[in-house]
Amino acid sequence: MSVIDKREDMSETREEFTAAQQEFATYADKFTADVEMKRDVGDLVGAIETLRMEMDDTNDTFHAYSEEFTADINHLHSEIEEQREAIDEVRDAFDAYTDTFATAVAAKQDVSGLLDAIDALCAEIDTTNEAFEVYADEFGADVAALRDVSDLLAAIEELQLEFAAVHDVFDDYTDEFDADIDRFQEGVTEQRNAFATTEEAFTAFARDFHGQETTRESIAPEEETEAPDAEAEEAEPLAEEATEPEVGQEESEVGESEAETEEAEAESAEVAEEEPGSEKAAETEEAPEDMVQCLVCGEYYQAITEPHLQTHDMTIQKYREEYGEDVPLRPDDKA
Repeated sequence: MSVIDKREDMSETREEFTAAQQEFATYADKFTADVEMKRDVGDLVGAIETLRMEMDDTNDTFHAYSEEFTADINHLHSEIEEQREAIDEVRDAFDAYTDTFATAVAAKQDVSGLLDAIDALCAEIDTTNEAFEVYADEFGADVAALRDVSDLLAAIEELQLEFAAVHDVFDDYTDEFDADIDRFQEGVTEQRNAFATTEEAFTAFARDFHGQETTRESIAPEEETEAPDAEAEEAEPLAEEATEPEVGQEESEVGESEAETEEAEAESAEVAEEEPGSEKAAETEEAPEDMVQCLVCGEYYQAITEPHLQTHDMTIQKYREEYGEDVPLRPDDKA
């Protein structure tokens, strides 16, 4: 190979090298630009910092909401606990009322004391009848001996008037007693309605609390509430039966009081028959040995009795308080 050929080859090689060097320089510039562009991450760092701050704000908000949610849950639990305690108190009160009601019903069903009182009253009535029969015999003998029954007729008429007045008083008392029974039944009805209202309110609360779900625990209180109502309905006839003997007992007591009043008035009539004359003449006469003087009206009687003092609106205690503890009530009490 000649020197010219070598120069040509070197020229071509130099041209190729130059082209390759230029291409490499172009690539290096482009690579350097890409590296510089990739090294400029300021915007990315700012975006990351903004994102971090937003995440911190979101985290703080979430923690605050979590605390509020926890507080709401605790408050709801406390309200549920209070409602549970209130329900327990109502249940305890209802159980106590049920026990009291059962005790009252048992006491009303036990009429042994009432039967004993009726037997005792019958015995007293028999004794009074015997005494009245004895007195009637004596009174009949006195009437037959005196044959003047005008004072007796007046006394009987007065006694009939008093009996009519007592009968009117008894009728008024019967009306008041019937009114009291009606008020008692109205009170029982109001209590039953109040319990029904409480039951409905509790059922509505349970329905609102548990939604539309109905459980066995929500049905059990309704069954327990219906049981005392049934007991109350059974107790009402028993209460009415228990009051009927009391009315009979009061009629017997009124009859006994009327018998005592009749006896006292008859004694007064007998004394009036045995001592004829005006009231002034009776006052001037000496006191009979077997009689005692009433210091209120000045009349003489075989005894100062409670029925007689009731005609002066007084009792034996008030009579003694006014005229002394030693005031004689019978002829044997005289000094």
